[in-house]
This record gives sequence, C-alpha cells and structure tokens, in this order.
Amino acid sequence: MPYHYILIDAHPVDRLNCQQIIGKFGGFHCAAEFSNAIDALSFMKDHQVDFVVVSKKLPVYDGFDFIKQLRNRPEIILFTQQANDALMAYEYGVLDCIQKPFTERRLKQGLKRMQQILQLKDQAQEIKSHKITVKSNLQTFHLDCTHILWIEATGDYIKIVLPKKTHLVHSTLKQFQEQLPDYFEQVHKSYVINLNHIRSVETAQIWIENHKIPLSRRRKAAFMERFKALA
Repeated sequence: MPYHYILIDAHPVDRLNCQQIIGKFGGFHCAAEFSNAIDALSFMKDHQVDFVVVSKKLPVYDGFDFIKQLRNRPEIILFTQQANDALMAYEYGVLDCIQKPFTERRLKQGLKRMQQILQLKDQAQEIKSHKITVKSNLQTFHLDCTHILWIEATGDYIKIVLPKKTHLVHSTLKQFQEQLPDYFEQVHKSYVINLNHIRSVETAQIWIENHKIPLSRRRKAAFMERFKALA
C-alpha cells in the first residue's frame, strides 16, 4: 500500500516537477494537489493523508499558517525560498525544509527520510494495536480498538461504534473501559471516545466523523489537556 500525500504549491510548474520526482521515487500516491492552503484544509477535513508537501509562499495563508491550523498533524515537507525559515520549520515539527529551487537529489533525500519515518510509525501502530473480544447478537467478534470511534452507554448495554458497524454489548461503560488502551478518554458519563478519531472540538461537543459527542463540563479540563497533547 502506498503512502498518500497532498501537494500544495501556488506554481503549476513546481507542482508538476515535484510530482514527477516523487513518482520516480515510488511508494507514494498523490491524493490531491492545491494552489492554496484554504482548499487543502477543506480537503483534509474529510480525507486522511500520511504526509503533506507544502510551499511556504502561498496566497492568503502561507505554509506556516497552514501548518498551525492542522489537527492530528501529518508529517510535513516544506518548500521555502529563504534559508532562515529552517529554524522556524524545526520549531513547527516539520520533517524536512527544502530550499527552492530544489534538485531531484535533494527532494529524494527528504522523501527517503519521510518513508523511514512513516514505516517506523506503521511498526509502532502494529505494536500498539489492541484487540478485544466481545459478544453481540449471539456472535463473538474480535475488534481492533484502533477502529473503534466511540463507546456509548445505553441502559444495561453499551454501543461500540465503528465506521461501518455498531455492536450492542451487555456491559457497563466502566467495565468495558478497563479493557481499552490509553488513547480512549471518557468525555461524558455516557461516552468514551477514541482520541485518534477526533475531527474537531467545540465548546460542549466533539466531532467524530459526522457525529456530535457531548463533552461534559466536569470532564472538559482533563480532556482538553490530552487533546492539546495530540497536536
């Protein structure tokens, strides 16, 4: 499976040149390309990518403005025309900062680093993968916790919500939460969510995909502390 990226650069020729080099490198797929950060941010609300290649010089929002607005930030390769941007790029956690005009050799160096980092992330994710067994509707299921969006208490049962399926299980929320890995957080007396699937947070609710999850005032401070640590 290739790693998916988006490319953001105001100059069509630079975008074409960049894609041709990345295409030669192999192992990467361009999910979309944009001439500005606004369209790219809109795309990323509904699509997940492994990394972003972005130019600092963009209309309206520059590359750093774009990076500041990202949630669950993917890895970044930043193009710039100013060498002194490298320090700020480092402070923003950018994987590689490449000065324009770039050579094929220099971009491939950055892509090699990107591939190594993404492979390490994949390995770490496999290690962190946590499966649990549940009984629902007279059947037994083995669930990968990374796919669970949230768990909701309903009477003597809990609903385990996944992207395409929901399991109804006889259990209390507290009992079930004890089986979950540490990337789950209780945000309401009736809800435990997977922090890795959060789309956005508002004053009293959390968006996971297209669903609103209530955020209680009592649990908000602890949740926000964990949520900010994900940035």
